[in-house]
Amino acid sequence: MRILPKAVKEQFEEIKLENKARHIYLKELSGRFYVYNMEYLADETGRKVRRSYYMGRITDEGIFLRKGVSGDENKLEAAKVLIKKYGGSVIMPEFRKPEEPVKAEKEIVFEPSEEEKMMLTILSMNGRARFNSIAKALGITPQGTARKIRKLEKKYGIDYLAQMNMNRLGFFGHIAFIKFHDKMPSVEYIKRTFENQPLIQLCALIEGQYDLMLYLLLEADSAKAREQVEELREGLLPEYLATWHIKPVAEVYGFIPVRDLFFDVLSKKVWRRTLENPRPKEDSLLQREFLSLRSFNSGGNKQFQDIDKECSLTKGAARYSYYKMLEKGMLERITINIRNITFSYNGIIFMEREDNRKFGKTRNQLRLDITGGNKNIANSYSVIFDVMDPDGVIFIAPFKKDEAIESKIDDLKSKIEGATFSRIGIITTTLVGTFCNRRFDNQYTIQYQNLVKARAVEPKPYIDYTKM
Repeated sequence: MRILPKAVKEQFEEIKLENKARHIYLKELSGRFYVYNMEYLADETGRKVRRSYYMGRITDEGIFLRKGVSGDENKLEAAKVLIKKYGGSVIMPEFRKPEEPVKAEKEIVFEPSEEEKMMLTILSMNGRARFNSIAKALGITPQGTARKIRKLEKKYGIDYLAQMNMNRLGFFGHIAFIKFHDKMPSVEYIKRTFENQPLIQLCALIEGQYDLMLYLLLEADSAKAREQVEELREGLLPEYLATWHIKPVAEVYGFIPVRDLFFDVLSKKVWRRTLENPRPKEDSLLQREFLSLRSFNSGGNKQFQDIDKECSLTKGAARYSYYKMLEKGMLERITINIRNITFSYNGIIFMEREDNRKFGKTRNQLRLDITGGNKNIANSYSVIFDVMDPDGVIFIAPFKKDEAIESKIDDLKSKIEGATFSRIGIITTTLVGTFCNRRFDNQYTIQYQNLVKARAVEPKPYIDYTKM
């Protein structure tokens, strides 16, 4: 293979970041460089296999000629490369608001059928559900299920990933809001700086009270966490004057996916034999579990035997590790992220509790609001955090219209007493990491369980997704 030109390498790295994919690879054919994406899909028998799809070609100048894209669009890519070459910067909007009726009609393509809703819910609850079990729920054959799942994955852009209990692994979530004073660094500089920091799982640009939002995973030990915060503040963008508001938070609904780079930090938690620790404890993270967990997070529907080979494990080690981590509570489930969802932006709402007595009387209305939104492709909220100081809750949700976040705040104010609601901002661009949009069965949330305890709802029969 000829030496990879620098421009080709840089463009290839941008493609991987843009697609948030870990299975994109480059191939040289007759002196040209072609980009492919490898996915894990189900064949006609229900067996999951690897398949590669051609994405496009990168020229020696670093221009990405995408498959199926018009000449004008490829010319735009060429112009962007030229601008960057001479020190300029290109900022493109992440989302475009629907302005014409024709645009709105395209959303109909992604309206899920009842059958699709059922499949999305099952995969959200157990991304490793067997085709036989899904077929039984749908009332069709396993072969038919394999075809439907394959179609579903393509239509909605489904990724399979691990939902981990970070507290069990020795970490605690923190949210940071940053406001720059005199000037703000370029988007490219922020992205380049923050994406290389393994403790940062999400970095997003905001329009509103702040300029940036970060989600961090820090040591559960508070003293160590303070040291990590100081190192981050001193080491990240020190030349720009900014105010940082960092708070520990608990994910009480949904979760922020963990980036692959974080596993470099998690590797330090792996048990190693020493004189002081000759044997692992019950809650120790073993090497085979760590390797399997990292692989699950980049493709949770991989075959166990493929993970054994990928991680150089003995036969059956990945399967054993999977069930052992579920038993230990380190791994909550394999779930999905639905990438193809039509919305304008993610909005951030903050609720501060002021009068606990009044709030307690209407708390169930908030729980009903959280658990009642399962009519569309995904849940109404992407993630909800509990905050201790000030005593409140942060809601992050996708919205289809600019005025929707204000309407949502007004709706919450009309239902909930003893609390104030305010708009922190809207997320214009996600620079690092991703939100997880899925169709989680809300009967398994703590909010629904509390509604049942309070006799505010009639309990429904539970589906045991773990046995699927």
